[in-house]
Parts: sequence; structure tokens; C-alpha cells
Amino acid sequence: MIRWVIFIECIVFLGAVAGFMLFQRWRDEDAKAHYPIPRRPFVIGKITMGISWGILPVQAARGRLHTWPLPELRQYMAALLLLVGTALSIAAFAKLGSRIGFGTSDGQKGLSTTGVYRISRNPMFTGFYLVTLASMLAVPHLVNICCGIVTTAIHHRIVLAEERSLLEQYGADYEAYKHKVRRYL
Repeated sequence: MIRWVIFIECIVFLGAVAGFMLFQRWRDEDAKAHYPIPRRPFVIGKITMGISWGILPVQAARGRLHTWPLPELRQYMAALLLLVGTALSIAAFAKLGSRIGFGTSDGQKGLSTTGVYRISRNPMFTGFYLVTLASMLAVPHLVNICCGIVTTAIHHRIVLAEERSLLEQYGADYEAYKHKVRRYL
């Protein structure tokens, strides 16, 4: 039963991310963004994220991608992390709407400090990290664990670069926001 809960959560999460990316392409927002870190690690981070996220629904639907039996509690923990990660990511997408963009931008979008951005400066990335952690818990395969670690490390670099860009764009306003709200949770 828990496998199917995880599978459905994965479909909702991946559908939301894919829908957002298609919306961005339609609005041509990606053309205005710049890579926040060098292109090669950026692409590696996206590939490893895709592998980690893709393994999770496959495991949920087919089972037994891991190499040893897993306690059921671990699956429940993964389902909970996946649920919270999905909720944070969707809330971040919804809050920013068409203003959201991956990478650094020209500063025309404005600083968002309300809604889910009151509890995290990076709720979308926090959600992504939680989904990646859920995948590593549910599928503790060496490939998935390595992909999860690489994904998290590279995306943390992206967050740091985006925060430097926001500090340059918004100065004292962003500095004050940084002191009130944590980077993740």
C-alpha cells in the first residue's frame, strides 16, 4: 500500500515540476536567466537529480531496486518527506507564479518574502532536497545515494550563487530578509 502512496506522490511532484518547466518554456522565461554556476556542474546536477527522482517512482511501481530488504518505517518516512517536499515546491511555484525563474535574473521580478518564503528563503530547493532524501531512503542503492549527494551539493552551490545575485540586486532589503528567514528550514 505505501508503495502506491509514494508512486502517486511522485506523479504529483514530477507533474508539477514538468508543468512548471513547460510553463517557463511557453513564457520564454528561461531565455532571460543565466546559469548561476558554471554550465557543466549545473547540467550534472540536473542529470543526477533526474536519476534520483526517476528511480523513486520506478521503485514504487516495480519494487526491489534496492539491494536489501527495507523496514516499512523507512518507506513511511520517505512518503512523509516526499509529501512535505512536494508541498513546499508547489507552494513556491504558486507563490512566485510567472515571476519564478531558474538561475539568476535581471532583477525585474522582485523579492518575494511572504507566504512560504516566510519560513524558508529557498522553499523550492528545500522541497527538492526533501524529495531527493526521500528517494535515497526509499531506494538505498549506491547509484541513487551517489546521485543524491551530488545533486544536493551542486544545488547548494546554485542556492549560494542565487543568494549572492539577490544580495547584489536588492542590497539592504535582502540582507534584512536573510537575518529574519533561514536559508532552508
